[in-house]
Amino acid sequence: MAERNATVPTDKRIEFRIGINVGDVVVEDGDIFGDGVNVAARLEGLAEPGGICVSALVQRDAAGKLNLAFEDLGEQQAKNITARACLRVERWCRGVDVSGGGGSFL
Repeated sequence: MAERNATVPTDKRIEFRIGINVGDVVVEDGDIFGDGVNVAARLEGLAEPGGICVSALVQRDAAGKLNLAFEDLGEQQAKNITARACLRVERWCRGVDVSGGGGSFL
């Protein structure tokens, strides 16, 4: 998408926002809902255009498996997310080399 956007006027660019969470998802009558979906939707809203936000649970579950850096955005308030589903957010840092140490590994 970045390659495509490089040659497209700003007002015609497509820039996705992605939110990734781990949690319960219910599928019923072709629709999905549940805490897992709700939190992922809130994370998507916190991501910058072209960016990815993940829950701290996603980062913990994948730690040591991928060589990516994330910035800790701390705990975030989000609509319809209760305290029991605390929203601690990590933002993917595109282009950061973490192979030599430093940064947050995922």
